Amino acid sequence: MATLVQRLIDLTQRIAAEFKSRPKGLSFGIQGKTTADEGPIPYGTAPYTFTPVAANSRAVALVAATTSTQFLIRSGATQIGTLTFGAGATVGVFVFSGSFAKDAAVTLAPPATPDAALSGVSGFMGA
Repeated sequence: MATLVQRLIDLTQRIAAEFKSRPKGLSFGIQGKTTADEGPIPYGTAPYTFTPVAANSRAVALVAATTSTQFLIRSGATQIGTLTFGAGATVGVFVFSGSFAKDAAVTLAPPATPDAALSGVSGFMGA
């Protein structure tokens, strides 16, 4: 049986391969569950300026959410979108309202009250 980390790596690689024809985007992964005191999860800086598109983006979870759970997506201090997992869902839904600025810090902010079950979230935000 593969470890959780290996399953996340495999899943992220499959997602990246699915969007290989799209040259711009950012991938992310959260090992395990988020915690109430975790705060925004950093993913480095955007290597270029781009506007993510929901149709070119995908997020999945290894364990489904028990309640609707929303993450805030930020470029620097600016919220540019959300990622929501509905109750019982292992596939997330993106809504974007802005762009990633080149060299801006990229963060995914989990909800203040984390879902009891949602874990192993990974994905790709594509242009």
